[in-house]
Amino acid sequence: MRWLRLGLVVTCAAGAACSLAVSLDGLQGGAAATDGGAVDAPGPASADAGVDRAEGGDGGAVDAMPDAAPSLCATLSPPPKLCVDFGKGRLHSTDSHVSDEMDGVQIISSPAPTLDPAHFASSAPAAAFDLAGSFSVLYRTYESSPPQVRFGASMRFEADALPNDTDLLELRLAGETAFVFLRAYGDGRVTVVHAYTAVDGGNGRDETILEKNLLAPRTWFRVEIVVRGTGQPSYDVLFDGVTVLSKIPMARDYAKAAPMRLLAGYTQVSASRGGALLVDDVILDY
Repeated sequence: MRWLRLGLVVTCAAGAACSLAVSLDGLQGGAAATDGGAVDAPGPASADAGVDRAEGGDGGAVDAMPDAAPSLCATLSPPPKLCVDFGKGRLHSTDSHVSDEMDGVQIISSPAPTLDPAHFASSAPAAAFDLAGSFSVLYRTYESSPPQVRFGASMRFEADALPNDTDLLELRLAGETAFVFLRAYGDGRVTVVHAYTAVDGGNGRDETILEKNLLAPRTWFRVEIVVRGTGQPSYDVLFDGVTVLSKIPMARDYAKAAPMRLLAGYTQVSASRGGALLVDDVILDY
């Protein structure tokens, strides 16, 4: 797999919001996606020691908690189409399709995600996904797959050691016929995977390593990916705000009119050594 070029500049004035400037070559001019489409029913939130949570339809609410600082979402100007910092004290909106919450918990998630008020990227809380299972995600759906999409999140493995072969932060395009996601390995390596339906109807897959970026336990890292499905389809990757892959060609284009889904959490993990994946400050823009 390969990548596309993206520049990231954050500027702040005293007492004012920060401005996130990203060179997207006309990203805002792409066809707008609309929220909706058939989605799985969200599962119930689960309890965590020392934190009071409500069950079911409130999205897994947690009692109000103090923020040490403004969240990343509060500092971005203009704001992206979606920015989720879990500042409402709940995991999701129960399919309300709002701009600051995920829609729900993917129904097959086990264990179901919870909220962690003690560990967070910019402000409390963060979403926590217990690594004891094989699949646990929050989702956000859109009715179409825009020609240009930026998505990302801050993540952290709250564990003594990294698990093996963990798939993270997945964007499913064109009615789930094209996928872009991260794969983390137990030795700290990270790759970007593009999986797609090949011309012959089989499954195609490309994987590109982030050669100079290694993960470590109990350390926050942030990844943002820009997918461009116009002309020669390609993507860029930013790691902790720095462009590390640029203009990586994608083997196939994707259907723009078909639905899109963003998954935050993990969709595969093998040889887990326990602990949790923490996710905060999830964004999507087009």
